[in-house]
Amino acid sequence: MRNNNNRKPINILIVEDSFFFSKWLSNELQNIDGISISGITDNVNDALMLINEKEIDIAILDFQLKEGLGIEVLKYIKSNHKDIKAIVFSNYAEFKNDCLKLGADYFYDKSNEFEDLINVISNWK
Repeated sequence: MRNNNNRKPINILIVEDSFFFSKWLSNELQNIDGISISGITDNVNDALMLINEKEIDIAILDFQLKEGLGIEVLKYIKSNHKDIKAIVFSNYAEFKNDCLKLGADYFYDKSNEFEDLINVISNWK
């Protein structure tokens, strides 16, 4: 675990269509010192609302959402909130290059890069 006693918490937004996966991810991230979950949603409209209403440092975005695509949230972040780091975490690995070209800071494949996502966030400075 990262010791982050002298720093403000890193605020994370989870945008994920699977309730069980977002719950698992939230639980994993909350076990990291200095991490705060600012919101969890499964659709674009709620994600945009949370981005505008809360202090978000990192947005973890699934590609396919219940309503819309995570790439819409990615485009919004990169156009309006450049200070927010965007991590796409999805089973749609074929869209990795597209997401990175649009400004995603990281892209991880859900099928085999769980630990990579957790590690990059645990080591966030």
